[in-house]
Amino acid sequence: MRKNIYFKNSLVSAINAFAIIFLGLLMGCATPVERLYNTPSGNAEITINADKQIVIDHFLSNYLSRNNWNLVSQTSNSLIFETDALSTSEDIYISMALGNSYSSNSRQSHINFISVANGTSTKVFFKRVYIAQMPLGQINKKTIELSNAQFNAVMENLTKMKFEIESKLNL
Repeated sequence: MRKNIYFKNSLVSAINAFAIIFLGLLMGCATPVERLYNTPSGNAEITINADKQIVIDHFLSNYLSRNNWNLVSQTSNSLIFETDALSTSEDIYISMALGNSYSSNSRQSHINFISVANGTSTKVFFKRVYIAQMPLGQINKKTIELSNAQFNAVMENLTKMKFEIESKLNL
């Protein structure tokens, strides 16, 4: 009889320990990522102390040097890059939200440039757009609000590019 009580107590202890560990892992995974950068609009943006054309040229060389990014549109105030190299979750999301199993899915990075301070600085804005092109040519687009982790990564890249551009100009 004594063995049976000991076994029940150890089983209850093991279940309690498992429940505590499981809840700890669950709570740890649910912790949201904080935004590390604050911007005036709350969107990914940065001001670079350089002429707009210098900034555009730097973004062109930087994005085009990355694998799978193609320049699909360029104006004096914007660049649009596109890639069809999507993660599995992105491809599934686009297929379900915008297209279907027959659609061609892609991701675009829209980068807009505005000259400020009499042309001595350039304000850079970033947004991400998902696209599904249907078999008969219909195109569905959706601008995506960046998660905090994505926002932090974009802002880190923008800050890095700001440093690279300004250091070349010795500012």
